[in-house]
Amino acid sequence: MKLSPFFSAFPRRVATGLIWLVATVALIFATLMAAMYFWLLPNIADHRDTLADLMSRALGQRVTLEAVSGTWQQTRPQFILRGLQLYDQQNRPALYLEQLNAAFSWRSLLVLQPRFTRLELTAPALTVRRARDRHFYVGGIPINPADPRSGFSDWLLKQGKVHIRRATLAWRDEVRQAPILILRELDFTLENSFNRHLIHVQATPPAYLSMPLILQAELKGRSVSDLKTWSGVVRGQVSGISLSPFSQWIDLPYSVTRGWGAANLRLEINRGRLEGIAVGLNVRDVTVTLKTGLPPLQLAHLRGSADWKRSGARQQVELQILKLNLPGGKDVPGFNAGFSWEGNAREAHANNLNLTALQSVWPSLPLPLAARDSLQDFEPRADV
Repeated sequence: MKLSPFFSAFPRRVATGLIWLVATVALIFATLMAAMYFWLLPNIADHRDTLADLMSRALGQRVTLEAVSGTWQQTRPQFILRGLQLYDQQNRPALYLEQLNAAFSWRSLLVLQPRFTRLELTAPALTVRRARDRHFYVGGIPINPADPRSGFSDWLLKQGKVHIRRATLAWRDEVRQAPILILRELDFTLENSFNRHLIHVQATPPAYLSMPLILQAELKGRSVSDLKTWSGVVRGQVSGISLSPFSQWIDLPYSVTRGWGAANLRLEINRGRLEGIAVGLNVRDVTVTLKTGLPPLQLAHLRGSADWKRSGARQQVELQILKLNLPGGKDVPGFNAGFSWEGNAREAHANNLNLTALQSVWPSLPLPLAARDSLQDFEPRADV
């Protein structure tokens, strides 16, 4: 069958059209680069207010700049923004940044918003506040997921990389009415690739509280206004921490009156739902009350881990004790135990659990009364 001249020439027409399209896009891009290099950068100081207006619209709050300068780095311009002032919703000065280095992203031309491949801040002093209404603010800038004014947070997620180094952060909690906590030498890195976000935070609390804290997160999500769609893993680590003083700023699951040691934490999140917690501890000289009305639980040394997981309606807890020393020099052999439940079904297991060695511990555990009395009366001769 012989095709008509139109159909036989169709592939050639498509190829020619694509070539012209690519050439046109390349020409426009080259023209924009030339305009940026020869006209905009040399005169960028004259466009300070225009850039401030673009940032104001992107963030949803007023921004002013004291000075702007620019240089050409490889294939893109880099701006140096000095005296960047952000204002709150009442048009009051809220957050001041002495200098911000910003590497321009060509995506800005497509979305008509200022986008950057890299944002860098050096040695800023920041205040993070939890107000009495339980909303969070950096300076006076709201960063609340459910707050429609939180355009600042979503804007950060659209930048390539945000790096803050050698910062000083003051944490002020008006809900707990706790003393201001100062974290020094804070290093914060946020790397965004479409909807994937890598976060690394390291900070140094006062020496009497702990050694440097490390937080890492690998998350996937589009907007902080819809946390139910977020998934990923969050990890925390500290090689030395005083457990009791931190209760002034964070809610501990139990009342800890003393204790020092190392800890690590892992959280698994699936579509905004917490589905796994893993905790590793190596602590000494611990005194903790697990339930009001029970005697304090005292441990000379504890090294082990605890894991909680949820899969649908099923939940399970696994406990592994590698080393346990009770006051008075009494050693308890290492053991592991677990408990799972789903609806009315219950299942428990243990390996190398010496009930006799743990008899002094039972009164301090939040067990049902019948179970506690049975354990106190039980005098086993073998391990479970």
